[in-house]
Order: sequence, then C-alpha cells, then structure tokens
Amino acid sequence: MTSKTLEEICNILPRSKRNTKYGSNVGKYPFFTCSKVVDSFVDIPDYEGDSLIIGDRGEPNISFANEFSASDICYILQNKNKSMLNLKYVYYYLYNNLDIMDNLYVGDTIKHISKANVKSIAIPIPSLKQQNAIVEYCEMNDNNIRQLEKEIEDKKAHIQQYIKDYK
Repeated sequence: MTSKTLEEICNILPRSKRNTKYGSNVGKYPFFTCSKVVDSFVDIPDYEGDSLIIGDRGEPNISFANEFSASDICYILQNKNKSMLNLKYVYYYLYNNLDIMDNLYVGDTIKHISKANVKSIAIPIPSLKQQNAIVEYCEMNDNNIRQLEKEIEDKKAHIQQYIKDYK
C-alpha cells in the first residue's frame, strides 16, 4: 500500500474571511471553527462539495461536510481525484488517528498547525474498493454509536421522570 501526502491528494481551498463569531444558534448549515463541537450555523453555505475541515488551533480536530461555512481558522480540503480517492476514507483515517495531527500542533499557549504541516500529513492509500469498504464499516458503526447515545439520553430522561413521579 502506498502513502500520499494531503497535498498530493487534496486541494487546499483559500481560507474563509469569516471570524469565529459569524455563526448563530440557528441555521440550515453548520459553521465550523476550531472547536470539536459544532454549535453554530448559517443559512447560506460558503462551501459546497465533500470537504475535510481541519481547525488550525487548540486541540486537533477534523470534520467532514458537504455544504457548510467555516471560520478563518480552518483549513478546507477537497479531493483532487475522486476516481482514486474516497475523501471520507481520509476523514475516518485521520479522525481515528488524531495523534498523527497532534504531533504537528505546536505552540506554548495555544497550539496551532501550519499549512505546511497539514500538507505534509501522509495517508496510506489502499485500493478504492478497500477505501469504500472502510467508509461503509465506519459509517455503520457511527450510526450505531449515535443510536446508543440517543438511547442513553432517553434512559437518563426516563430515570429523571421516574424519580420525579415517585416523590
């Protein structure tokens, strides 16, 4: 299996001009900052097409989205060759290996990752068929995890209601 750098397999789009305060509590599309939690939204996306979003400061994080906006402290990467690469495979690879990026974030007070370091990240590239199988497996498990998280929240609510009713 060969490895390729993100620079070889992705186009790094120009940074957004939006500051981190741009998003609001409501909106149709996610607004990404360097936070791992997406809690801001917009009504009109600035970016379209499958994309990786990498926050350039704080804790290493990566997101995958199709229609979205992002702040000026995010790198936006898109696939150079869809016939050879499933970009979601790259997302799952990096998301499940954040330590790769963690080693590239530097700084004393607030860590950050440079564009050069983002470009240099090496990704093992299996066949497209294997990439698609990996993505399918990860998506299935992500769906299961989301279902279980919802069940946990529902159970907590049931417990709280039971305690209230018991009084």
